[in-house]
Amino acid sequence: MESGIIRVAVKKMSGELLELEMKPDDLVSTLQREIATQVGVQVAHQRLWLNHASPSVLTRQGCVLAEELHRSVEMLDRNMISQMKTLAKPPQVVVTVFNMVHALLNPTMPFDPEAVDGDDGASWTQCQKMLNPHVFLKSLARFLDEVDNLPKERVESVQKCIDLLGDAFSRDHLERFSFVLSMMYDWLVVALKVGNFKHASESSALQLEATQPVCIHVDEEAPREGADLSIDLIVASGSPR
Repeated sequence: MESGIIRVAVKKMSGELLELEMKPDDLVSTLQREIATQVGVQVAHQRLWLNHASPSVLTRQGCVLAEELHRSVEMLDRNMISQMKTLAKPPQVVVTVFNMVHALLNPTMPFDPEAVDGDDGASWTQCQKMLNPHVFLKSLARFLDEVDNLPKERVESVQKCIDLLGDAFSRDHLERFSFVLSMMYDWLVVALKVGNFKHASESSALQLEATQPVCIHVDEEAPREGADLSIDLIVASGSPR
């Protein structure tokens, strides 16, 4: 890698290569905007994949996600969780969000992603049992260590539940109900990244996240000719190629 420059080769679905130059502190979102300009594929339709990620890159990515998990819950305390636990009949969206958290922390228990407005999955009573302040906060922070027990199907089910919630699953919307719920939003977003990372890393494939620096995906120890980083551009179904 030349000083101050990361050479990126983007393989389009047609097999053609797009060669770009990025700065080490550029985010993946900057790369996506450049791809949108050069190729005409909107950022929302882009999926950027690093295939055959090296162990060092995967380890680095794991460290980044661990830090994101920590930040997502660092402002929570036991009193906040205790107060949430005392709610007798919270709004349905509150129950649904905690159902999703419960589903990720307890992957062997039933969870129906289509029951976002019903009583399937963990009941609020079951969620209250989960909300032991000391144990719950530790479970959230240690999720990365436990993710090996999380089936891919459970990750997909929780994502489906989020998709069904639509605009109701946004930080601004959930913050209207409580600060704790907005923190659960942050945690769920990162937890799904962790789940997808775990299953992708088994095949050494890694999807680039818009908010992360491009440089963390570069294996600086690997001998190479040409590009410092080679990635595949996958276009979401229904969008222009």
